Amino acid sequence: MLSIQKSDIEQYNQLIDDCISVISEISFSQALAEIEKRHEIGKLIFNSHLYEKYAKGSGKFLERVAKDLGKGTTWVYESVKFFEKHPDLYNFINTFNPDKKVIRWADIRKTLPAPKECSHQNTETETIEITRIRCIDCGKILEEHKIKVDN
Repeated sequence: MLSIQKSDIEQYNQLIDDCISVISEISFSQALAEIEKRHEIGKLIFNSHLYEKYAKGSGKFLERVAKDLGKGTTWVYESVKFFEKHPDLYNFINTFNPDKKVIRWADIRKTLPAPKECSHQNTETETIEITRIRCIDCGKILEEHKIKVDN
C-alpha cells in the first residue's frame, strides 16, 4: 500500500473526508429519490377515483396497475400503503429516525401493514449465499451471484 508523506497527511485526510461526504450525500439522495418516487406513485393511485371504484376488497386492481407499470404487485401495494399511512412525506422523513443518516425503503417497509389477506402464519428463514468475483487490485465487483442456501 502507498505511504502518504507526513507533509501531505492533512491534505489527504481532507480529501478522504470530502469523498466520504459526497458518498453519504449521494447515497442519501438516491435513497430519498426512491422514497419520493414510491410516495408519489402511492399518492397518484390512492387519489384516483379508479382506486376507490375498483380496489375495494380486491387486489386485482393493484395487480393490473403493477402489470401495466412493469412493477410487482407488492411494489405498488406498498407504495399506496406508504402514502395512505404517511400523506405528508417530509414530516414523515423528519420524524422517522433523525439519528439515521440515510433512510432506505427497507426501513419504511417494516412500518407498513401487510395485505389484509396475509396474517404471516407461514414464514421461513432464508439463508442467502453471495458469491462474488472481485478485482483484488481495485476492489470492483465484476460478477455477483446470490443463491438461496437450503437449510
